Amino acid sequence: MATITSLGVGSGLDLTGLLDQLQEAERGKLAPITLQKKQQQAKISAYGQLQTSLNSFQDAVAKLNDPKLYQSLSANVRGDAIKATTSASALPGSYRVEVSQLATSGTLASNRITGEKNAALDLQGATAIRLNFGGADSVDIAIAPNSSLEAIRNAINAHKDAGVNATIINDGEGYRLALSSKATGADASIEGFSFVDTSQAPAATVAGPFSEDAATKRSGENAALTV
Repeated sequence: MATITSLGVGSGLDLTGLLDQLQEAERGKLAPITLQKKQQQAKISAYGQLQTSLNSFQDAVAKLNDPKLYQSLSANVRGDAIKATTSASALPGSYRVEVSQLATSGTLASNRITGEKNAALDLQGATAIRLNFGGADSVDIAIAPNSSLEAIRNAINAHKDAGVNATIINDGEGYRLALSSKATGADASIEGFSFVDTSQAPAATVAGPFSEDAATKRSGENAALTV
């Protein structure tokens, strides 16, 4: 039996060349289909990107439609002298704040005391010194029997709710107890003091070892500003 090892042998036809031509023709038919496939894939990818962008746009629109967005305002203040907060009723804009008066603290001194500042005083039945403020509650600070001016000062400064700083000053003729409000403003201003006997109910006012000097009082004031 004879074996044909090459196309076209014995027939006179170039079957190999004919096969190559057929394959080339088939590839030519497939080329437009392949191109169309790539184009369709590109369109599908573009549609996907468009859908993603559309979803992002819809999310942004939904946030813009939220009424809370327009009720949420923030305040930006230049400097640290003033703090500002906003509310739902605040109007957007730029505001200028002019301060015409700074807040001050109240000051007050006692009348002059003769003798040494560490000498025992005649308390005249007083068991506490009562501090009075412009808008805050009065504060009673206990003082021990035979307290000196220094002891009364120390008792005031040791009291966490005293609201004042106490010092002793020498005006050249004697010693005075000087009080200065810790906080500024009218409410925190020290407006006076007195001595009381807390053993009675209610506590009774007594003369005490000294009194306030009205001429030394300077009431604390609130800040004044214009927006």
